[in-house]
Amino acid sequence: MLLVEQKWNDFQIERERGMFCKKCGSEINDGAAFCPKCGATLKTANQTVPEQKNQPIPPIMSMPGINAGNTAQGTSGGSGSKMDGTAKAVTDALGNVAEKGKAFLGKIGGSGSDGQNGSTKKVLLIACIAAAAVLVLLVANGARINNFLHRTFSSPEKYYQFVEKKTVEELAEHAGYWYDSYVLDSLNFYNKSVEGELALELGEDGQEFVGLLGLAGVDVSWLESMVIGVDTAVKDDTVAVGSFLSLNGSDILSGNLKMDMKKGVAYFQIPELNKTYLGIDMAEEGYGSYDSDLLAEFQEVNRKMLRAYPDQAKVEKLLKRYMLLALECVDDVSKSKEVLKVEGIEQKCTVLKVTLDADTLQDMAEAVLTEMRDDKEIKAIMKSVLEASSEAVDENVDFDDAYEEFQDMIDDMLDELEYLSYLESDVVMKVYVDGKGEIKGRSIDLGYASVRSLMPEKGNKFGYEFSGEVYGMTVKLTGSGKTSGDKISGDFQVKYNGASLIEIVTKKLDIEELKDGRMNGRIEVKAASKIGSIIGSVPGLSIIEEMQINMDFESSKNASSCKIGFVYEDQDIGSLAVSIKTGNGSKATIPSGNNTIMMEDEDDLERWLEGVKLNNLINSLKKADIPSKITDSLDGVEDLEDLYDALYLLDRMYY
Repeated sequence: MLLVEQKWNDFQIERERGMFCKKCGSEINDGAAFCPKCGATLKTANQTVPEQKNQPIPPIMSMPGINAGNTAQGTSGGSGSKMDGTAKAVTDALGNVAEKGKAFLGKIGGSGSDGQNGSTKKVLLIACIAAAAVLVLLVANGARINNFLHRTFSSPEKYYQFVEKKTVEELAEHAGYWYDSYVLDSLNFYNKSVEGELALELGEDGQEFVGLLGLAGVDVSWLESMVIGVDTAVKDDTVAVGSFLSLNGSDILSGNLKMDMKKGVAYFQIPELNKTYLGIDMAEEGYGSYDSDLLAEFQEVNRKMLRAYPDQAKVEKLLKRYMLLALECVDDVSKSKEVLKVEGIEQKCTVLKVTLDADTLQDMAEAVLTEMRDDKEIKAIMKSVLEASSEAVDENVDFDDAYEEFQDMIDDMLDELEYLSYLESDVVMKVYVDGKGEIKGRSIDLGYASVRSLMPEKGNKFGYEFSGEVYGMTVKLTGSGKTSGDKISGDFQVKYNGASLIEIVTKKLDIEELKDGRMNGRIEVKAASKIGSIIGSVPGLSIIEEMQINMDFESSKNASSCKIGFVYEDQDIGSLAVSIKTGNGSKATIPSGNNTIMMEDEDDLERWLEGVKLNNLINSLKKADIPSKITDSLDGVEDLEDLYDALYLLDRMYY
């Protein structure tokens, strides 16, 4: 014990001989005996420190070897912590603190093994581990503790607002993403590219199935695959459009359209028939109203308009502010306990019953409209957009007058809020909240109609119901499954008035990505087994009953694809894949010189047609295993006139 005390005394001396005076805080030199500013005496290593009996052990965080900066940080709010229930995080934290405790004990106790040192080490190590355990458990259950405090000590109205705040934040976040990724992106007409592809694939069973169906009386049993692709790119004053068609893995035809918008000239090419571009002056060939300067002005205005619109962060901020403002008007909430049960999955929840009568709805609308009327941020956005849009119509619009009209419109809406008092029934909403403050279900009753969205969870299992009822007619999507992170896998049914119509299976469907409009995962759909007895006799129903559709989705911010597989009587018929990709545009290379024939009269068109060669097309059709009666009829075709005669004979053969 004497060794421990001596180590502690040495530590106290070293702390007091630090870089700053404890009395006045002035900086001092290492080894100084007196403070140069206030003259306070500093203890040195040679000074004798009186023996102190029963001196308390210093706080853990102030001991040598313990780094206060490594303490775990908790989170507040109702959103929960990712550490919740994670045994690994607790183990790692305990191990980390234990190692630091051992290092400290090694410093103060040396490597001796006498009884006193061993007992001290054990006591301190247990204290370190116990303190760390408490700290980690508090962090891991921060959301649950935070929710408990709000639920216990807040009024039902305040607790409801606390719970709903997370929903507001999520709605604003997802709405902001939709605004930026879909609204603003669709308004870009000066720097954008879009690529799309449609691919059909048929196996042997699929070829037989399609052959049985027929296609307008034409035999298409030879078809194995078909791909159609289109890509466009807009960059400043150029536009490029490309397309292609392939059959059974053989490239058949492609086309290129390039437009020099500044000069007002379009160029067209079909490489398999004629590699030379045919140029058309849009101002002379029926496009007399074309004005290249006007297009340039439009694109410039487009740039300015996109810069004038608020960005994603500002939209999210405004949406969040106004939704929370409306939320603060809710003043009729009751609280109770209930077991939420769906498809055999039960979860204990706090039920918040929210009643929105006419007065409350009027207060909510009035609070939002009043704030909007004089909102400086909205005013700034309106001014920016108005200035940019006025350039599009080449007309100066007085912003003060326009803003005054906006405020008058708000005043009119405020005056009309009194009509809400004529609502025949209140809006009654139930919100089901779990122990961490997360919403597990919601029901809204309007009197004549109701909507329910419920998803209780037990471990990684869940039950789900989404239903709507109007005047006694009910449509419901219900089922159960398991979760893995943000992905769900489960079996569901679509029911009408209790009768099953469609069966749905999901596999690793990412529900968080879905909120942003991106589909990732697999969905399998087929008709319910007894659908015939429900909907009666319908043409083609036997095919529908035996058909299953499998959809595999892959999506990111700028690309998405869906492969739809068709299964009939457990046989793989084929698939249809659709994909689309967007991005920035690239400036098109405008054709020129000998590679171009400008069409100024009919002679120029005839000169271009003379260069058309059909041999490549015919050879490609043969490589694609097109029926011989089609390709044979094209043998000997050298120009378009021969092609016309061959197509006429082919038509006579089929009909």
